[in-house]
Amino acid sequence: MSNENIGFTTIPETAPNQPEKKKTFEEYINFINFDILKNIYKSIYDRARLDTTNMNFFRQEKIQNRGSLGFGKYSVRENTLGVNWFYIESQLSKDFPEVNPQMMLTYVLFHEETHALSKVDCSPDPQFGGQQLERLGYEREIPAKKGWYDDVFEAFNEGVTDNIAHEVFREYASQTGSFTDQEVDKFLAWQKKNIYSLEKHLADTFVIKLTKATGLSNDTVWDAVKSGLFTGDNLYKSELREYLDDELGAEYMERLSRGKILRTKKEPRGLIEQKTRDLKAAVLKLSRKFK
Repeated sequence: MSNENIGFTTIPETAPNQPEKKKTFEEYINFINFDILKNIYKSIYDRARLDTTNMNFFRQEKIQNRGSLGFGKYSVRENTLGVNWFYIESQLSKDFPEVNPQMMLTYVLFHEETHALSKVDCSPDPQFGGQQLERLGYEREIPAKKGWYDDVFEAFNEGVTDNIAHEVFREYASQTGSFTDQEVDKFLAWQKKNIYSLEKHLADTFVIKLTKATGLSNDTVWDAVKSGLFTGDNLYKSELREYLDDELGAEYMERLSRGKILRTKKEPRGLIEQKTRDLKAAVLKLSRKFK
């Protein structure tokens, strides 16, 4: 990787000939225009026909600078959003000094905001002793053996979430002028290669396979997948699963739910008659919600 700077720093560094001073988390987070950001998410809600008066949107005063297992985390149970600024700063300075910290923090925030604004639920499961089970977009906890639970579709959910965060990032940069198109292209290409590469591959492959199976356009299928993240509808719910299993293979959907790639060269062969119409209708129904 070259040392060409990915992005640029929009907050003035230091006066000439003065020692470089590291910027704080507060300086970076306060640089983000949260009014514009909220309006971008509001437009997504409007397209999905969701109530915009009660959006679970986090402004700067609610965003925590705290350690977590990665760059950031949205907690369903606590309804908190944290950005691990120390980890971001240390990882970039150590491994990717060419990456602009402002762009990295902005991207992490947008990814976690997308989680917070997706379909979120934490409800007691009577079959699981009343224990609270989480649901976040497509990801959900399901009862497992001996009182444990499994996370299913976690990687797929991360891939869909990250693709939406990319769209938000581009729109935000366009509206605010914070970063040029070239800078955004470079940063997101780097991010796709280094962060959530498997997860994005799972989401992208699913859209491609569903596009081939239904004969619908890629944009229509992507709108359906995106709608499902925010509305809570599922492309793999009971009445659709048999069609997806028949077309893509039961093993494919099972491995997708576990975040694994099905290593096969099999291509969708095209559904027939009623199954084609049913699957197309289900995808179109979700897609039309997102207009």
